[in-house]
Amino acid sequence: MIFVDVVDGQERKQNASYVNPTNARFVAELVSRLAASAPMFSAKSYMDDRFDTERYKGKKGKGKDQDREKREKDREERIQQFLRTYEWGRILIVTGYSEQKRLLLETLAELPEAEVPPGLVSV
Repeated sequence: MIFVDVVDGQERKQNASYVNPTNARFVAELVSRLAASAPMFSAKSYMDDRFDTERYKGKKGKGKDQDREKREKDREERIQQFLRTYEWGRILIVTGYSEQKRLLLETLAELPEAEVPPGLVSV
C-alpha cells in the first residue's frame, strides 16, 4: 500500500467537491511506471509450484544432454503456459472526492493500453 502526498499539489474546489490536478498527473505517471517495471502477479499465482524445480536438481552425467534438453524445453513450456494463465495483480486508487475520482479516471484513460492494460487499475 502506498500513500502519496504530492508536495506541489493544491486542492481546489470544484462543484461540491475538490480536485488536485498535480496529484492526478503524478498518480497516472506512478501507475504507468508500476505497470512498466514488471508484471504484477497476484498472490494466487504463487499458491503452488508449477515449475517443479526439485525435479531438475542433481540431473548430471554423461549421455544426459538429450534428456536435459528435453527437460529444459518442457520446463520452458510450463513457464510459458503459466505466464499465459497467471492471475494479474491490480492497482487500487482511493480518493475521498468525487471530482478527483473523475479527474483520475480521465487522466488514466489518456494512458495507452500498451502501457497500462485494461482492468489493471480501479479508482
